[in-house]
Amino acid sequence: MHKHLLDWIRKIHLTADSEFAARRWKLAAAYEKKTSRRELLTLLRVFLFDPAPPELIQSLSDQFQEIDKEFPGIDNTEEIKLMAGIVMVVAFSQRNWNADAFALGIKAASFPLERCKTGHPHIILESTKYLEAEAEYLRPSDFGEFESTLAVATKLVAITAAEDDEKRMAAAQEVAGALHNNYGGKIQRLAEETGLLWWLLGGYSTALGLKMEEIEQARYALVAAVEVAGRTQLIPPPPSIYSILERAIANCKPTKSQSTLKSLVNLADAAWRKQFAAEHSTCDCAAFVPIVTAIVKAEENGDVDVMTKALPKFCPGVSADQKLSSSDAAAQLYDELMFLKALANLH
Repeated sequence: MHKHLLDWIRKIHLTADSEFAARRWKLAAAYEKKTSRRELLTLLRVFLFDPAPPELIQSLSDQFQEIDKEFPGIDNTEEIKLMAGIVMVVAFSQRNWNADAFALGIKAASFPLERCKTGHPHIILESTKYLEAEAEYLRPSDFGEFESTLAVATKLVAITAAEDDEKRMAAAQEVAGALHNNYGGKIQRLAEETGLLWWLLGGYSTALGLKMEEIEQARYALVAAVEVAGRTQLIPPPPSIYSILERAIANCKPTKSQSTLKSLVNLADAAWRKQFAAEHSTCDCAAFVPIVTAIVKAEENGDVDVMTKALPKFCPGVSADQKLSSSDAAAQLYDELMFLKALANLH
């Protein structure tokens, strides 16, 4: 149970005690275990956006009552919103795919910053701490110890010596784990580091087939985010990724006028934009990925002006006239792509 859980709960239930908090944590843990992509997106919507859709509040209320019969069934909007956050904190403690998607979803949806009006900023802080800690855990300062070939060979022998299928599978998982620890994770780290450094130092856009110095910053911002996202092997991404993006864009020709979301989408290479829209579906998560949605809707309608009118419908609180620098746009689109990558790991 999180050490601050009781404090969070007492903002709604002034007289709540440790036993009450433990029951809420148990409920959140049980719900987190069965959370699929659909439930995860529902929890994010309820937690981040105000007002929360009544039908989603009712759906979560019914599901929580199935697990805990004493959970209130009416006048419970604030409690549902808090419970959504507690489910996220449970996931952070488990360090699983749900945790990645929750934390990256919160980050991606916070554009512009004042858009998300959650009443629980402490849980937002927990998501930030999770991303920082997990990114560091995945990318330690050294490669650690390698398991000896004799130890791996011994695990291989155990597969043939297994008495039944269950033990054989357990032995095979031991081998797979050893190989992944020795090589898999380390190769992914090397691939990420090498790919990002070659991209940055090479100063060349593979998507556009041009040197960065030949491209205007505003024309390259969104493309740069996709090129960096494609080279990111592990999520959550490293905090240094934003400095890498900023340095790459700084190598481009300066943009003279101030950019808006609309102008950035309009300036992006037409062929690139068409391919991007074909590769990214936002049918169930448009609200969390405003720049991806803007590109997709512009292509669907064949008109950036139509997208300007449609965007607030899919992403309440987001305007196509939002002003932002090329670096900020690249960073935001990158965050959205990382969220979509995390969602792809869910069912």
